[in-house]
Amino acid sequence: MASPIQGVDFISSMPDVILHHIVSFIPIKLAIITSALSRRWRHVWCGTPCLDFDRYDGAEAINQTLNSYRAQKITSFDLSMSECVPEPQIDSWIEFAMSRNVEKMSLSLSGFVDEETYRFPDSFYLSSSLEELWLDFVMIPGCTVSWKSLRRLTLCETKQSLADILTGCPVLETLELLDCGGVQRLDLTKSPTLTRLTVFLGQFHIIAPHIRYLKLTSTKEQCTLVDVSSLIEASLAICLEANTYGYSSGNYLGAGDYLPLQNMVLKMLAKLQNVKKLTFGSTFLQDANLARCLDSQGLDPNQCWRSKLYEAFPTSADYHYDFSRFSSKLVASFIEMVLKNAKTLETLTVALKHIRYRGAGKCFKELLQMHPTLSNNNNVSIEFRRLVFSSMFYLV
Repeated sequence: MASPIQGVDFISSMPDVILHHIVSFIPIKLAIITSALSRRWRHVWCGTPCLDFDRYDGAEAINQTLNSYRAQKITSFDLSMSECVPEPQIDSWIEFAMSRNVEKMSLSLSGFVDEETYRFPDSFYLSSSLEELWLDFVMIPGCTVSWKSLRRLTLCETKQSLADILTGCPVLETLELLDCGGVQRLDLTKSPTLTRLTVFLGQFHIIAPHIRYLKLTSTKEQCTLVDVSSLIEASLAICLEANTYGYSSGNYLGAGDYLPLQNMVLKMLAKLQNVKKLTFGSTFLQDANLARCLDSQGLDPNQCWRSKLYEAFPTSADYHYDFSRFSSKLVASFIEMVLKNAKTLETLTVALKHIRYRGAGKCFKELLQMHPTLSNNNNVSIEFRRLVFSSMFYLV
């Protein structure tokens, strides 16, 4: 029995800064419970650098926590609302975090705060410590934005222009726009440090000459790549199938949506001719005959597929993915097109996941049988792998 007691004494004898670091890995609710361990632990939680308030925390509980909080520096502050509270109350919480030089902040207020009347306090837009911001609420600055250290910005359902915001982020590296339908012109010309862009739903004209990574997920919305001249890696998850379930809107694509989306993707391919890594979603491969479509649009496949490294992922993160529609002939036709047009291709690896789904095993066996006839180029090595939880094409 002596060892456990000594172990407890040893931990309790650690400096406060170490104990604060330890409790920072657990939610603030659990951190507060540690105060019951002993007199030594009674106020340890008050110095943890991380504060997280989820939708189950009421205003009273949040106020009690902040009133007892003693740390002068907050590294992470997460606030997710599940009830309507007075706007001055929200201001006080945000101002509290900003006064403690918060580095990472996440605010989810949509649905519980009036977007027509509420505006963030000016202190929210003035920070030299903020490095990461995740925001699910409208942002209309009433002052000049100055986020001198912000490197990652994630916005959800934003409807206003981003020009004034981006101007105040001189070192921004990553921008994520999630269902921001109101932002139509995305000009990142004046953001030379911004190299990673993620767009989930929304209609955009993207002018981003400095980005090196692009992830685009879309359904009906038309997205135009105006300038992505520095792009090295791109991921396109664009639904082309008529009557395919929309990602978050609950709408279905009609037959009239198919051709415009297909044309949009083909134009994107022309802009992506110099990328080294390209990722396609499953619906794109299932519903687009690429070789025929490229030719019908007057696009030269050699220009669209001349990169040294390409990857195509015929997969889906959705749990309801139907593998029965994913045929070996479809995979083979895509491989043949790439082999024909990717002039510098050295190695192609086909790895199928969701093997447990109906039709997946059969597809894999058929591909193995097709292997000798897939490539007419003896310089290309084709490898087949059967994976349980990962599915992709690797083309090197």
